[in-house]
Amino acid sequence: MYGFLMEKQRFMREALPEIVCEHCKERFVPKTLNQKYCTHTCQQAAARAKRKRVATAFCKTCGKAFAPINANHLYCCEDCRPSKHVSQRMEHNLNRPFTQDTVFLVCKWYREGMSVKQLAKLLYRSQESIQKALAIGNMATQPENARAEGRKAG
Repeated sequence: MYGFLMEKQRFMREALPEIVCEHCKERFVPKTLNQKYCTHTCQQAAARAKRKRVATAFCKTCGKAFAPINANHLYCCEDCRPSKHVSQRMEHNLNRPFTQDTVFLVCKWYREGMSVKQLAKLLYRSQESIQKALAIGNMATQPENARAEGRKAG
């Protein structure tokens, strides 16, 4: 029985026509009907090349289109990439509720000249969250400013 299978394989190999390797484009005689690559090395190289083919991607932070180095490249630049000490689980929690201390610090640092983008990166929050904190801080300070102006006028 075993001899019959060997004979059948030899016959099939002789009967198969020469084909072109899909990776290196060299001609070879395949050992099986569905063989596409001339060697295992060509098969591995083709798999690596296929994994690397990502034409454009969109930055996870700013949404800008960029040409990634590989399929795992998520951010367009160093500024958009979060710092390494921030845990992955906080990434989805950028719009978490903030305390009065957060509102105070956001307003203080904003008055001192930090941009909304810098504050968002520093506190690991979305820019929308920082804008809301500034709006709450401005609403809280407006009555005090009005009272102070009333004392000056009176």
